[in-house]
Amino acid sequence: MDYRSYYLSCRKLKTGKKMYYFYVRKSDGSRSVPHSTGKRKKNEAIKYCETLISSGRLDKSDVTIKSFSNNFFSKDGIWFQTNQAKGLSKNTLANYEYSLKNNILPFLGGYKISRITPNVIRQWVFELKDSKGMIDSSIKVNSGVLNIILNSAVEERIINRNPMEFVHIKGVGLKTRRAFTLFELVKILDNLTSSPKTLLACYLSALTGLRLGEVLGLERKNIYKNYIDVSQQHTVFGEITSPKTRTSRYVTIPKKLSVLLESSFFSSSSEYLFDNGNGKILANSTIQSAFLRNFKKLNIHRQEKLSFHSLRHFFNTYLTENDISERKIKTIMGHSSGLGSMTERYTTWNPTMFNDVLKIQNELCDNLSVLLEDETKKMLNL
Repeated sequence: MDYRSYYLSCRKLKTGKKMYYFYVRKSDGSRSVPHSTGKRKKNEAIKYCETLISSGRLDKSDVTIKSFSNNFFSKDGIWFQTNQAKGLSKNTLANYEYSLKNNILPFLGGYKISRITPNVIRQWVFELKDSKGMIDSSIKVNSGVLNIILNSAVEERIINRNPMEFVHIKGVGLKTRRAFTLFELVKILDNLTSSPKTLLACYLSALTGLRLGEVLGLERKNIYKNYIDVSQQHTVFGEITSPKTRTSRYVTIPKKLSVLLESSFFSSSSEYLFDNGNGKILANSTIQSAFLRNFKKLNIHRQEKLSFHSLRHFFNTYLTENDISERKIKTIMGHSSGLGSMTERYTTWNPTMFNDVLKIQNELCDNLSVLLEDETKKMLNL
């Protein structure tokens, strides 16, 4: 470690707590303004400064986007440790990291942060459109990630103001995603007989509105005679966590689906419904890929923004068309709406309160048993 490249100073804050700050010796011999290490112990402050030295970030006037963003979105990075990333899911952080690696660093990585002007950012946006054919919504997302990094650079006193403030990124209107029609659902299921696990996952989601992660996270203990206790999900990282809304819910299941799930567990020694045969749960991407491969056969265009999640939209729409109340739909779909009204907060739902939903689910099963091909019906116990 080069002790001559910085100096440590211990300051007493108004709260009475001590905090270590560091100064950098500039090339003209003057001393920089103090920068907080965020550490209260000297050995931790030294370690912090060593990290800055190794990443080339101690002399802040020469800091590049690449060196500053190194390890930025990991749990060991400065952004996460300053509490700004707390509450974000692991999946969100991974998406930010992907955006940084693939869409920001290739264009802006070598730039010194102090040299990034609004015009540089506008040129970057043009390159994303011209070279990568990126649409406005994707540019908006990537600009948001760059904005996070530059805001952090302002807080670190590398720059005085975020140049993104002077750049207008074209807004994106409200996304409109249509649901599958009943006949499209039938075509999809009929084309999945060569992939039994994907067929079961799609059928289950269409009849219950479960998210893909919730479908793959189902265990033997979650399945009851006429309902599912949705208390966990399987993430894209292969982890079992609480559902997206952090709370469990009950979802009714029609009789024929209940029998199918029971027979599926009876023929398997695994506790998980979607075991891959090696003691692990099928990857989310495995189901998604098998599902999307059928789109070309069915003449469904990817531009329509249809995906596995659209099965959930199908179920939501089906319940709405059959006059199920919005309140019940939100509850059974696991839609989080904050605290809501006092009535919502103090209502404890149980499966018997969804008999009208169960009736519609049974009717949907009957409709599918008429429309599906014989092989599909056999595989789905219809």
